Amino acid sequence: MVKEHWNDGTLTLCEPSLVPVLKTLLEEYCPQLIIEFGTYHGGFTKYLANWFAQVPIYTIDIQLLMTKELHDWFIKRGNVSILYASLFSDNLIIPFLLAMPMKKFLLVDNGDKDMELNMYAGYLRPGDLLAVHDWSDEVNLEKCGHTLKEFDPHQMNATFDENLGTSDFRFFYRKHRKFNE
Repeated sequence: MVKEHWNDGTLTLCEPSLVPVLKTLLEEYCPQLIIEFGTYHGGFTKYLANWFAQVPIYTIDIQLLMTKELHDWFIKRGNVSILYASLFSDNLIIPFLLAMPMKKFLLVDNGDKDMELNMYAGYLRPGDLLAVHDWSDEVNLEKCGHTLKEFDPHQMNATFDENLGTSDFRFFYRKHRKFNE
């Protein structure tokens, strides 16, 4: 369900009670690069842009439902790049960014999470942080379980379940990296 979090009409699918928890988790991690699949209305991207004003953020979707005002706000900030999925499907920019030797946070929140996990999570380096939104509803472990074997669950997953009810976010750290698989 889409929720309005900002007085300016910015919309996001993230539960408002999760926002401070996600902020704390990400601030402790200190990402140097953020890639988000699933911009949708741009609400969570707006949180990320405010929390990490100096960190490059790439947000990707097949179609964007954000307002022109929010789109222009991102452009003015200078650290948010908006990519349209159909324009980079054969491009190497995302694998290149994910393989860079810096601390990365990859958020998988588009419509085909299994495909995104299998296609892109393998480029992450040891210690990089992976998050999946809508975990319980949209992730088929039979399709992406082999990819997730390369990751350790983040301790926050248990905290979400214990303190906030069942959260639809799951976080993972990249354990090690295997080439030519």
